[in-house]
Parts: sequence; C-alpha cells; structure tokens
Amino acid sequence: MEGLKEIQKLEGHTDRVWSLAWNPLSGLDGAPLKLASCSGDKTVRIWEHKPSNSWECQAVLDDPHTRTVRSCAWSPSGKLLATASFDGTTAIFQDVGDDYECVSTLEGHENEVKSVSWNASGSLLATCGRDKTVWIWEVSAAYPPPPIAAAATHPTRLRRSQHRSAHQTSDDQICCTSPGPILLRRPRLRDYKPEEEQSIEPETRRERKKKRKKKDELI
Repeated sequence: MEGLKEIQKLEGHTDRVWSLAWNPLSGLDGAPLKLASCSGDKTVRIWEHKPSNSWECQAVLDDPHTRTVRSCAWSPSGKLLATASFDGTTAIFQDVGDDYECVSTLEGHENEVKSVSWNASGSLLATCGRDKTVWIWEVSAAYPPPPIAAAATHPTRLRRSQHRSAHQTSDDQICCTSPGPILLRRPRLRDYKPEEEQSIEPETRRERKKKRKKKDELI
C-alpha cells in the first residue's frame, strides 16, 4: 500500500502553525483548492492551489488580532472565515474577490479564545475560551442585531485538542468537551436569511451588565 507523499511545504509563518481549515468549496465546480492557516505570529494565511500544480499564499490577514491566532474555520458557504485568538476576540473575514475584509470583531470572552466552529447552515457560530465559557453567536440581518442566542458555562477550563473542543453535532446542537463532563447545548433558533445577507454582531458589554443586574434583582 502506497503511503502519503509530501508534494509541497508551505512556508511563510514565522511562528508555530496552530490550525488549518479547508475551504468547503475547494474543488467544486472548477473552484481552486484553498485552505487557511493560523499561527502564533498573529496572522492568518490563505493558500490557493494554482494550475501550475503549486500552492501560493493568496493573502496574509494580519489585522485585527494582537496575539496568537489559535483556531480558524470557514462557514459552510466558504465566504466567511472565523478566527479565534488569544487576545480574547474572534474575527470574521469575508471573501471579497481577491481580498479578505474583516467585517466584524466579536468580543465577550474574558481571555483566550481557544476554538471556533460554525453550524451546518452557517446561521450560528460557537466559540470556546479559557474562561470556561462557550458563546453562541447569532447571524442575523436585523439592525440593530439581536443578542447572543445562548451561552454556556463549563465546569472546567476549555481547551482545544483531539478531545477538547467546541463543535457542531448537528444543525441545532453544539457539543463542548473538556477533561470534565460533556455538555450538549441546543440554542434557540430564529428565522434566518441566506448567509450572504447577514452580519454578525455580539451583545454589548453594557447590555450584558443590565441583564446580570436584572437577574440579580429577581433573585
């Protein structure tokens, strides 16, 4: 049985490469093969397979992250790329032809964001952090955008590895694993429009503080 053979080594990052993600449209209807890589050098690189049978760096995304980019994931449509960073933010990049534009920066985790994952329809985005929480971000065309659909607090610190991550088990369920128990969350879904008509926005810190204060008063 013939084993795997290295055809090319992709070089360009100046620090450890933490994660890779294939664009789901790669190879479909004549689309070129494409993947994203993220690194400790605070950047994300987009690689594309050329007709010459070689891989070239199509773009270097060096904004807005200020620390290691730990995880990256393409939306099911292949048009949006989510990146999770140790600076506590998640960035959303949109493919605008030959360039990638950062269309939103999601803030909410208290420290490092370890992993990011889309659901099957691209209507929800999940992020998990070192602060032991999982955030569910809602994609909506509404303005002002609606708040977060759901958020979960994990009993132990969340880390990304083979068995420690946040990922979608179906279109409306999210599985969060760690050295402790496994949590399965079912966020409340709303009516969604096609992904290209949507934008992503988090709930503001002021809104969250008001909700906490109201909850404390009820208790």
